Amino acid sequence: MGETVVATSRQEAPIYFDLGDDALFGIVTRPTVAERGVGVVLMYGGGYNMSANIDQFWARIARRLAAEGFHVLRFDHRGNGDSTGVVDTFDHRHPFDADLEAAVSRIREEGPQRIVLVGDCLGARACLVCAARLDGIEGVYALSVVVNDGTMDRAQEWAATYGLGHYVRRALSLNTLRKLGDPVLRKAYLKVATAKMKSMLRLSQEPKVVERMADSEDRRKVKVSENFLSPVQSTLLRGVRVNFVFGDEDEERIARFEDAREGRLGEILAAAGQLVEVSTVPGGLANVPDITAQDAIVEDVASWVSARFPGVVMEPEAEMGRP
Repeated sequence: MGETVVATSRQEAPIYFDLGDDALFGIVTRPTVAERGVGVVLMYGGGYNMSANIDQFWARIARRLAAEGFHVLRFDHRGNGDSTGVVDTFDHRHPFDADLEAAVSRIREEGPQRIVLVGDCLGARACLVCAARLDGIEGVYALSVVVNDGTMDRAQEWAATYGLGHYVRRALSLNTLRKLGDPVLRKAYLKVATAKMKSMLRLSQEPKVVERMADSEDRRKVKVSENFLSPVQSTLLRGVRVNFVFGDEDEERIARFEDAREGRLGEILAAAGQLVEVSTVPGGLANVPDITAQDAIVEDVASWVSARFPGVVMEPEAEMGRP
């Protein structure tokens, strides 16, 4: 592919695309080198991230992939970031797969018809659901996937995102104190504070929760969801490559995945053979990915997608340098 030239905002374009009555916001990052004819769609998990993601995590992945010749789309699902709509609850049974399907259609307008999906947590679940039913999906890079179903409202999501010190500093800031005059914002702040207090109280009542989760019998109480198993099986039966990736510090999530492999998941993965990979990177990915894990993932995604989906290199034309 020649010299690596990481993309910048010069190779990016903000876009909107439709999903029913809603307009979804996204950023298209176009290749800085010869095109491969393969598109990559990035989908974050939960609801606290936006198209750039924490510490520009998705932005860095997109720009790194563009340096390898891929078209990349990162976007905000309904009710988040700069997309329209309202979402109060995040549910693994309904992981915004319709939003992702719309994003796949939009990246194809850029030219590539072969598509790779990269998703984190809830986004990884959406990737598996879409790969199980959409033609032309060739790979799924599933970050920190959850094998069971769960729901979380926005207040719980925000409360789980940062530590207590962060919220204390925010609460004492002049900007926050000024906003407390707004009854709507005051109600939202109270809801987050309540969720954080409940979370801390629950942890204080269960001081050995981490140690208990190390016991396999307790972990097996977490039911492996059919909403996870069925898309995984259908995706692999379609010949789609899947790479399950975890941070090596996320022991609980890894343990749950490994326990699931002792049951039906293991049978599904074994039958798929070399289509399946399970790997780890340094650091933690669950909830807010730390910078060590982010740096590792940026390079790992680029390496995996480039090696598994080389595409057909098309020399750049005059439109290649378009902003």
